[in-house]
Amino acid sequence: MRRPLWPAPADEPAPSDEPEPTDASAPPECDPVRGSCGGTFVEEQSEALPIDPVERKTQAQCGWPADLDLEEIFRKMPKAELHLHLDGSVRPSTILDLAREQGLTKTASGRAIPDTVEGIRGMVEIGLDCPDLETYLSTFDLTCSVLQTASSLTRA
Repeated sequence: MRRPLWPAPADEPAPSDEPEPTDASAPPECDPVRGSCGGTFVEEQSEALPIDPVERKTQAQCGWPADLDLEEIFRKMPKAELHLHLDGSVRPSTILDLAREQGLTKTASGRAIPDTVEGIRGMVEIGLDCPDLETYLSTFDLTCSVLQTASSLTRA
């Protein structure tokens, strides 16, 4: 029986002694779903012994063609945004609409709110040459000013 290196959540059933199903296209020790060949599980060991990490197998050991450029494949794959802040992802046109709907002419810190999308963009976008943290954080002043109501948060 194989067991995971991490404990299973309480609501998951305990591992069974039945053999795990395998993908017919990959050798049994390879698990394409987990992204590696056997690097996640270890054979059953005594609790008194520490669990040694399992070595990752090469592409050839997994039965994949040696000329398969995994780095290029990963570079071209669509990416999912895993961490995105709402106040940093509102479109300038939406910020302008929300400011107009709320009748705002100044931000919470007293800066005038521009009346064009280009003007808004100039306030909320910053280049790679940002001089300091204070300048960077000031770009959120306008967005946070318009995101103070339930309806504006829902729209954003």
